[in-house]
Amino acid sequence: MRDIETFFDENPVFGSVLVVTGILFLVGVIWLGRAFTPENGAVLTPRNWQIMNARKAYAQELDGLVDGANALNQLLHAGQPDPIQGQIVTDAVLGEIKQEGHSALYEHRTALANAAVAVRSWTQGAMAYEDAQTILNKTMQLLQAAAID
Repeated sequence: MRDIETFFDENPVFGSVLVVTGILFLVGVIWLGRAFTPENGAVLTPRNWQIMNARKAYAQELDGLVDGANALNQLLHAGQPDPIQGQIVTDAVLGEIKQEGHSALYEHRTALANAAVAVRSWTQGAMAYEDAQTILNKTMQLLQAAAID
């Protein structure tokens, strides 16, 4: 104990730095706690944590599906059908659709895949514009209805 007192007596700056570092550490821990505490300030149970993570994954996947539908919509409204562009865009959309995503979005993934095939068929001349548009519009309505707050 005597050695510690002697050390701090001989190095007063070290003690000050130690105190400031301790205070900064506590402020950092408080800041992290506030950043990760739920909005209502409630204790986060394991079930609530799981729900929060599932909602985040759902929202991310839904955003990806909406982006794919928007890409198909742009292609459909670009004017003349271009089979090369149609192939590239629809392949990209189909590639982004997860085979095993959130189970609540299964129907949405299937609808987007069907819309991509319909738009591809339109660009290749195998489907009428109105039919492809109807399928895509139904998909977009389904995706809009799936949005959560």
